[in-house]
Amino acid sequence: MLHNKTVVYVLLIATLCTLLLGGCNQPVETHSLEDSDLFKIGVSSSQMSCLVRAVGREEVEVVGPIVPPTICPGHFDIKPSDVVGFSDCCVIFAHTFEPFVDKVVDSVDNPDLQVVRIEVIGAWMEPGKQKEATEKVKNEMKRIFPQKADIFEENAAAYRAEIDRVSVNYQQIFQAHETYQGKVICHEFQKGLLEWMGFEVVGTYPCPDDLTPAMIRELINIGSREKVSLVVDHLQAGPGEGKEIANAIGAKNIGTTFFPGMLAEDGDYFAELDANVQEVITAWDEQRKQQ
Repeated sequence: MLHNKTVVYVLLIATLCTLLLGGCNQPVETHSLEDSDLFKIGVSSSQMSCLVRAVGREEVEVVGPIVPPTICPGHFDIKPSDVVGFSDCCVIFAHTFEPFVDKVVDSVDNPDLQVVRIEVIGAWMEPGKQKEATEKVKNEMKRIFPQKADIFEENAAAYRAEIDRVSVNYQQIFQAHETYQGKVICHEFQKGLLEWMGFEVVGTYPCPDDLTPAMIRELINIGSREKVSLVVDHLQAGPGEGKEIANAIGAKNIGTTFFPGMLAEDGDYFAELDANVQEVITAWDEQRKQQ
């Protein structure tokens, strides 16, 4: 005959087993793109990070960027450590000039991972181009996550409005510093940004691999004839690319950036835009004092 305490133990064990087995038979809660509270989105660059965060805000978790803002994405080669975390993403937003993105997809174990490539021709830091890129990112996010379309539309509209507000304020600064009197030579990727600042761009040059001695001689001739004050490099392509031109014509050689996080450490678009503006305006004012 079982002791009373033994009976109690047996009953307790039986009850626990029943509860555990019953719990194992319950359906497991799963999340899909349709019912997830937070969408995990990979980004290739700091520029894409800014855009996806601006449109998605609290609806998204951004993974990345893959490429540091100091490096040109067109010449970036990934390492295994660069793709950590991307296997859990449902989509990667990338530029059209980033060949390494295909390697990222091949490296992660996620057959459902989508890649969305956003193409905007010109200087993405320039407010008009930033707004164009915002629209394209927003449209793709609405397509992929239609259940959040209204939220994405509202967020994108607020971001565009802030870009417009900031841009108007800067135009007043450019007028005060009389940038409309300045002539510059710059890297082709920075042309739109310098024109937005009010400068007349009288010549452009490509990335170092494509810049020939003949091009340099021609730009020196243009710079001397037009009395160019600034030669502005594309920092991701390599600072100092236009130094030979600047030295030959007595201009100042500086650099501006395509990607947030290069000049302003926090990686915010507006902070980076301001850092670019301050870099150029400071150099322009110094050159004007010497003229």
